Formats: sequence, C-alpha cells, structure tokens
Amino acid sequence: MSRFGNQRKQNSLAKLSTSIIETSGIEAKCKFNFAYFDAKDPSKDFVELGFDNLCDFINKLKEFTKEPLEYWIRRWEKHNSPLEIYGSFPPKNKTIFEFPKHVPADVKWGRFRLNSEVRLIGFIIPEELHNCSPEPHNGFLFDKNTFYVVFLDLHHQFWISEKKNT
Repeated sequence: MSRFGNQRKQNSLAKLSTSIIETSGIEAKCKFNFAYFDAKDPSKDFVELGFDNLCDFINKLKEFTKEPLEYWIRRWEKHNSPLEIYGSFPPKNKTIFEFPKHVPADVKWGRFRLNSEVRLIGFIIPEELHNCSPEPHNGFLFDKNTFYVVFLDLHHQFWISEKKNT
C-alpha cells in the first residue's frame, strides 16, 4: 500500500450510506398492501389508468410513503386531506360497491384522493390492534401504519356525496 492510500477505495467508501435502520425513520413511513385488491367492476384494474396516469399514480404512492398515514389525515382540513378514514363501509344508498367477502368485517375503511375523481379505496387496522399479534409467538404484528388497498375508484363512487353549489 502506498503512503498516499487507495484513493479509489476511499471515494467508494465515502459514497456508502452511514444510516442505520434504528435511526433512519423507516418505522414511521406508511406502507401500502395490495393483498386484498379486487379489480372486479365497479372497481377497476390499474391497466385501465393508461401509462401516463399509472406513472402519476406510482409517483403519488411514492410521495405518500414518505410520511406516516396520520400525517396525510391531519395535514389538511378534513375535506381536503389526501387520506380520509370513514370507519365503516358506506351505506348501500351511498355506494355502488359491495363489501368484499375476503376483507375482515372489523376494519376501518378509508380512501386516498389521487385527483379530483380518482380514489384509492381500502382500510386500516383499528388502533387498538396496533402491535398485537393474532397468534402469539408467530413474530407478526398488526400495523396501523399500513393502508390495505381494496378498490380503484375511477369516478368517485365508493362514497357518493351530494354535489355542492359553487
């Protein structure tokens, strides 16, 4: 080894991350889970978005995952927030969707607003189940910071609201 050191090695090492999991803030970033996704009508499949809108959708998901779910609920006024948690599934006279049989009955329903008409519909785990395990010692815990995506609502028909006079 020369007395000047290996400059290429030093440059490569300088580019490596010094962050570690414990101090990275990773635990606070929200997550999206698509295991419950149902593309049957009236929901739509992501292919129906087209390339440009699909790219926009992915970019919005990327932005949403920079913060916890709570941030997206509380950051704006209720009617302007990107994420609104309804609690229950909408009554039959307010939706064209049906409660999917594969979704647990006791979840909290909500939506992410993607644009003026498009909504990502899904649910979160109730707060009281956060960090609980359905099976002791299995190593898996419920997480209140995960949004489980169920429907892609292209025309704002999951929870139909009355038009306001403008």
